[in-house]
Amino acid sequence: MVFRAASNLVEGLLLLMMVVLCADVFLGVFSRYVIGRTFTWYDEIARLLFVWIVFLGAAVGVRRGAHFRLHLLVDRFPPAARRVAHVFGVLVLMGFGLVLIQQGWKLVELGQFQRTPVMGLSKQYVYASVPAGGALIILYSFPHLWRRARARTGRGMITLIAVSFFVLLGMGVPVAFVIGVSGFLGLWWSGQYPLTVVVKQIFEGVDSFVLLAIPLFILAGALMETGGIAVRLVRLAQVLVGWIRGGLSMAVVVAEYIFSGISGSTVADVSAIGSTMIPPMLRAGYRPEQAVAVVSAASAMGILVPPCILMIVIGSVANVSVAALFAAGFVPAVVIALAIMVYIWFDARRSGIEAREHVTWGAVGRAFTDALIPLGLPAIIFGGILGGVVTPTEAAVLAVVYAFIVGVFVYREIAWKDLPRLLVHSAVVTAAVCFLLGTAAVVAWVLAVEQIPQILLKAMLAVPGGNIVFLVLTAVLFILLGAVLEGLPAVVILLPTFMPVVTRLGIDVVHYSTVVVAATGIGLFLPPIGVGFFIACGIANVPSDRATGAMMPYVYMMCVGLLVVILVPWFTLILPRVLGLG
Repeated sequence: MVFRAASNLVEGLLLLMMVVLCADVFLGVFSRYVIGRTFTWYDEIARLLFVWIVFLGAAVGVRRGAHFRLHLLVDRFPPAARRVAHVFGVLVLMGFGLVLIQQGWKLVELGQFQRTPVMGLSKQYVYASVPAGGALIILYSFPHLWRRARARTGRGMITLIAVSFFVLLGMGVPVAFVIGVSGFLGLWWSGQYPLTVVVKQIFEGVDSFVLLAIPLFILAGALMETGGIAVRLVRLAQVLVGWIRGGLSMAVVVAEYIFSGISGSTVADVSAIGSTMIPPMLRAGYRPEQAVAVVSAASAMGILVPPCILMIVIGSVANVSVAALFAAGFVPAVVIALAIMVYIWFDARRSGIEAREHVTWGAVGRAFTDALIPLGLPAIIFGGILGGVVTPTEAAVLAVVYAFIVGVFVYREIAWKDLPRLLVHSAVVTAAVCFLLGTAAVVAWVLAVEQIPQILLKAMLAVPGGNIVFLVLTAVLFILLGAVLEGLPAVVILLPTFMPVVTRLGIDVVHYSTVVVAATGIGLFLPPIGVGFFIACGIANVPSDRATGAMMPYVYMMCVGLLVVILVPWFTLILPRVLGLG
């Protein structure tokens, strides 16, 4: 009873913080563009709330099992060994919680001598989020430890980090804690650096105004998925391409292109488009594995259509313009979408799937009219960001307000009682993503001080083939890491390391970053372990091994499309240059 009350209190705080964060950022936008004043304090309040959301939400993510983890190996263990691995994994989480408490408290003590530049608040209030999150991680780990324990069933720092990383990853420990614990063990083993570096890098990894767009876009995606927007966009896509052979599958691709330009979240995309399109595809004669493959391929392509959370992360860690990345994604997404649609046409012809009935202009007009309000959202987001009127974070809060008004008051498909659930869920998903970014910053720092970028630069410059070979190797690497690690930690760890190589080779950083995003999207849906692929299989209730055969041709076609993007940088760079962003 006490545990449940404490959990409700923490989730209530998360709910309150999400509401205040949205209101604070919106007030900042309102003050700038409506009343002509800038409230200089709103940035500090937003960042304070954001770091608390990350650390409290990371703890709630432990309780809910929301952190990303690799199940591929541990699920193949014998039952007794699996139980031991799970217990060990929980102990790792608790141990890292102790690190956050001990080293985070040192930050709190240092914070008494530091003040925020505008409001003059003591940094202690900000740093206190670290030990508080560590304490809650330990608290929320106890039930997992109890369940696992009572269940019955029949040479150097870099080396230590690598070994502990792969061992813990294979045992199913959540990826964020795998990275954090590996970095901590490496620093502890070396004895050359203060252990406070761990929590300092985690904190600095998430203390960024750019990253504030992540919870807001996630919340906007959740509101749109629930508020009836996805259904209307899918209907518009169906009337646009439904008259072609395989048109229902092509409508999935078109709908994903449109919807992804609103949600910013790949998980929201595959959930919304999959639940909307898979049932009618099955009724139209598609095999379940075909439907899963089409939805997965479309969602993998959709990661390139802004707003994209991964692009926001890249902008933060690699110092690349987020607006330029957003603009760069549109045309490459079309290239990969066309590659997917070519295979859809041939597969439909081979399977005997005919075109649907002829669509009248009246039906097109009605569908467009019905989707007019949802289409206003990308106009606000892209018009504001690409026009230089608002930042991505400010555009994200406008998207939240717009989706809230449409879902609650216009379409009335979101009930007031649904809002707390959506807010808390968005906070937990945000924390799972951003806590992972924070722990990955620890390993990125270790690699930097050990001069790994310089070593990598020499190695890559020695590889024959120049820019094209480097870009292809990058794509292959991030496809594989996108499947295993969700892509985000790989981006945080490797991208700052690769950027000196990119600059030395004379590759445009926007083009390179777009290739990374596209490759990561393919990896998220790479059978048999891509997490997005698993979500699509779950929606259709199809075993992943059964859907793998149907998915692989789409993977090949997406790789062909990505190769075209690599070979022709014009596709990536044309829009940023036209808009004066690159």
